[in-house]
Amino acid sequence: MVAELLLIAYLIAGAFQADDEWRLWYALGAAGLFLLVGALVWSRWRGSASRG
Repeated sequence: MVAELLLIAYLIAGAFQADDEWRLWYALGAAGLFLLVGALVWSRWRGSASRG
């Protein structure tokens, strides 16, 4: 989970520092990875809440 958060931070930083033609791709990568990690965390949290 820490590695994913570091990759998201790297992509966000790249979105601010990259050339104009690459900024959108960095931002989309960060947003997509953020949504994926959020979905995984949500499913684990909801799964443990419904069991206990």
